[in-house]
Amino acid sequence: HSSSECDHAVSWRSSNVSTKISKDWGVISEQDVTLVLTLDLHSHDMSNPDNNQVLLKILEANIKAWHTSPVVILVRVSGPKEVASFASNRLDELIASRSKYLVGLIHDDEIGNHMEGPSLNSMLNMAEATVRTRWVISGMEVNRGLVLSTEALLFSRRMIYANKGSPNGVYILGQMIFESNKAL
Repeated sequence: HSSSECDHAVSWRSSNVSTKISKDWGVISEQDVTLVLTLDLHSHDMSNPDNNQVLLKILEANIKAWHTSPVVILVRVSGPKEVASFASNRLDELIASRSKYLVGLIHDDEIGNHMEGPSLNSMLNMAEATVRTRWVISGMEVNRGLVLSTEALLFSRRMIYANKGSPNGVYILGQMIFESNKAL
């Protein structure tokens, strides 16, 4: 039996985590499906404006595809305060006109370019723990370049309706719900 300690533990209550919550975050319906998105930005990503813009456009496209359904966005920013400030301002722009959101920004200026910090799995677990709906689309790491199609929410709701009353809790949505991010 072996164990290891995590040197980079983080929670929603950590001092380096800032949150933004919509007023209607707690208002959900039986048909709501929450989209969980994670994004990992490092200061070297921010120094390359093209890479930075692509990641933020992918995030924006996924948020727009989810229309007015709940979304949890967790972004980790490693680097100086200016990088975190830029990311925070851009997140404000992305959520300005939407409802039902919870956004978390993890900032660690000590990590810098060392690519350390909370793992993507721990970020995903942290984001999933806040979901207030029964149904969740999870595993959407923006860094992988996945973009939901505009029909993804419709397919998700159809799956829920078709299986209403079923004890099953996990459904796989086909790859057809993704679009190419080359158009971004």
